[in-house]
Amino acid sequence: QVSCCFAFFSTKMSFTADWRQAIQDIRGDLSFQENADQLRKLLKTGLLTLTDLRDDPEKFFLAHRLLAENAPKLGPGFSIRFTVQYNLFAGTVLAIGDDEQVAQ
Repeated sequence: QVSCCFAFFSTKMSFTADWRQAIQDIRGDLSFQENADQLRKLLKTGLLTLTDLRDDPEKFFLAHRLLAENAPKLGPGFSIRFTVQYNLFAGTVLAIGDDEQVAQ
């Protein structure tokens, strides 16, 4: 059980470091298009998948907390886009989509 807890803690710490690295250059003072490009780039890292809300909710909420720590720098535009992408869009597909839709 100790090794299981260590593995969980190690994975969480690794994700935290990787996520902080991935969001460090995101800025809120950019145009709509540049801000949307930043979100696309973050999605493409694969650090947080659209199914983590269902499959790894702890990581999903940790990512949100880490973003909230940087809210003043990120600005409201990025935070809103991130929330819509993961919570509204992905959450809705996970909740009411069929298996094929979720797999996409």
